[in-house]
Amino acid sequence: MADTELIKVLNEIYNYHENSFKDLLEVYKRLLGFNSIYFAAAALLHLLLKDQPAENALILDESPAISEHIERADAPLFRAVKAMMIFHRAASSDYIKNANQLKTIYRILHDSGRFFEAMLLCDKIAALYIENSQNKLASKFIRQALKIANTIKNKNWASQLIDRLESVPASESQKEQAVDYLHNISDIIKDLSNYEITLNKLIQFAVEETGAERGVLLLRSDPNSELKVRSYVNCDDDSLRDIRDFSRNIPFQVDRSLEPFIIENAMTDSRTRGFKSIAIHNILSVICMPIFKDKYAVGVIYLDHHTIPALFDEEDIRLINSMANLISMVLSTAMDYRKVMSSRDRMLYDLNRMGSGKSFITQNEEMLKILEKLPRVASTNTSILLIGESGTGKEILCEMIHEYSLRKDAPLVKLNCAAIPDTLIESELFGVARHAATGVDAREGKFQAADGGTLFLDEIGDMPLETQAKILRVLEYQEFEKVGSNRKISTDIRFIYATNQNLHQMVQKGSFRSDLFYRINAFSIEIPPLRDRQEDIQLLIEHFIEIFSAGSGSPPRISTPAMDRMMIYKWPGNVRELKNVIENFCILYPGKTIEPGDLPTDMHDKDMQMSNVSKSAKFKEKQNIRKLLIENNWNQSEVARILDMPLSTLRRRIKKYRIKKL
Repeated sequence: MADTELIKVLNEIYNYHENSFKDLLEVYKRLLGFNSIYFAAAALLHLLLKDQPAENALILDESPAISEHIERADAPLFRAVKAMMIFHRAASSDYIKNANQLKTIYRILHDSGRFFEAMLLCDKIAALYIENSQNKLASKFIRQALKIANTIKNKNWASQLIDRLESVPASESQKEQAVDYLHNISDIIKDLSNYEITLNKLIQFAVEETGAERGVLLLRSDPNSELKVRSYVNCDDDSLRDIRDFSRNIPFQVDRSLEPFIIENAMTDSRTRGFKSIAIHNILSVICMPIFKDKYAVGVIYLDHHTIPALFDEEDIRLINSMANLISMVLSTAMDYRKVMSSRDRMLYDLNRMGSGKSFITQNEEMLKILEKLPRVASTNTSILLIGESGTGKEILCEMIHEYSLRKDAPLVKLNCAAIPDTLIESELFGVARHAATGVDAREGKFQAADGGTLFLDEIGDMPLETQAKILRVLEYQEFEKVGSNRKISTDIRFIYATNQNLHQMVQKGSFRSDLFYRINAFSIEIPPLRDRQEDIQLLIEHFIEIFSAGSGSPPRISTPAMDRMMIYKWPGNVRELKNVIENFCILYPGKTIEPGDLPTDMHDKDMQMSNVSKSAKFKEKQNIRKLLIENNWNQSEVARILDMPLSTLRRRIKKYRIKKL
């Protein structure tokens, strides 16, 4: 009998007759008394859909029996009732959170075919938006409710919903709306010192203004790299994985077509219905808006909605397009800001290193082969390991790689692992979160500073083992957490490493992690020491004299005996030592001739001179032959004639000295 009464009451609701809350409550109690749990749950759902907070609270307190059944059951009706009970018991003061909870219940009802209750819930969500002056979003949900009413041919409710739609308070005028948008946007972008926060706020603004449920910003550092998640709203880790899986193809289609990608109903759209995640996650409305910078797409704004098909209207599309333009501007401005800050830091760091430049001074065949490969390697995102003794020019090569790369307009950030105490290196790399410790201010680390650019980790072999383990995740997943925080920050970095140690031996001894070694050793460049490229010594001497005498106009001259001593010296400090010697000459002996007695005492060692004199003679002969070959367009017969040497002898010398045509 109570079941029949419930059907009667629900029929009245269905046909939009004003029935009392009290009548429905009475039926609900009688159904509970008969232990008719399913029908009682249906009655309870309609009670909770009515806006009677005090009565609903009382009902929930008096419904322990049905609560037990609902906890155990998995039928859609029970899941919807359970969610409504949770919603009423823990209603938030945040209307956005409340709306999201109601949308979840809507999906349960709609997906299970309970369209009438889904329509009522749409109407309830609209009322929540009107209450919070979100009239545009309210209208969208009333239209969705009206669409359902028409689908189920409920003319009475359709008529009421049309009246309700017309009664929604008018939105602001276009001028008022534009002023509000401008005010909100200017408030968001006024501080670009931490552009990650600005990007988060812009995506949040896009989500709130369009009524989207989730928003994701995907960016890339250059045209050849993959899009990566940089900012997101209302997405936990599982949601991000879902969006990455689903979105992997959509942003690339956006990128190729250079047009926004809009899906009104992803469940039926031929472009997307084949994706498993569409059905699993019930994605309906989707928009992907490309973000352009310098005529190519650097990223995509992704917004979706699980509740309403065709959620995004023309006004939303214009707004999201404006967001894309703003994000492009933010990225450019932030990059310029970081470049200025990075250049300032590098200038302060390099004040005592004048003359290093961004070119590698050499005529050594081995080095020329390395430099020939450099542009090709630099144009990729491959990690590079530079191996060489201190002072051989590893940092200069790093700067050249960065300048050749597609990231040349982004920061080049440097960290000497040997110069940072073990206790501080993690905070230098990862940064420090606000309130990580009493009296500690938030600080950006090198990983964050190098975002979009290149990070040079010099003397990687001196990094503590504990830190080695922690950076592995950054290298593999391009994400990290600040010290004192568990919030993951995505980053996009090209890594260059340098060492003067034998990392392979360190791995065998257990002082360097093998997994890290194989990770960083994707492409290695070994720089020969200066003693193995004697042909560069005089070239470098002339180069540094020109650099350090530029202001005085009176360069020192190197006598032949002094030059001979410098040529046979082994230069344990490599190019750095030679540069320091020449800088001292330019300061102490401007316009004068440097004699052997003016050389540093290390170059006066007679045993060293005797052991190297034969090498020096051979080196001079090699240099002379190469010079003549170049001058005579590699005509060996002419060079043999000049040297007064048989052609066969010249050919043997060319082979012996491994002189090759450049």
